Amino acid sequence: MNVKIMKEAKRHITLADMPAVKELKESFKEMSKKDFISCEVQSMARIATKSRGHEFEILKFDIQICKNRDEVDAWVEAYAYNTFVGFADIGFYVSDAWSVSGDNSDEIYDRMYVRFYHQ
Repeated sequence: MNVKIMKEAKRHITLADMPAVKELKESFKEMSKKDFISCEVQSMARIATKSRGHEFEILKFDIQICKNRDEVDAWVEAYAYNTFVGFADIGFYVSDAWSVSGDNSDEIYDRMYVRFYHQ
């Protein structure tokens, strides 16, 4: 998967953060694109749309290295479609996706970017 470091993030990431950046990039290299979409992006699309049982077609997603609460993290921007929900533009931190449990989905939803496009 292609993981980018955006210009704005380069201003905030220091040399001391580089081992964490490298570790995060390596974790994405180990994970296949298909697995990432079927696990993390699908579960975050369900949280964003508050629909538990629907599958989404992930039309596009980008991963960007950034800082989240003074820690190196990755921001995922995804475009999802479902016939019942419509189009959704969602954004989330990978650390949030990796910490999802049944009890904290409302808390994670509050930290997400969600925008709907209804037909």
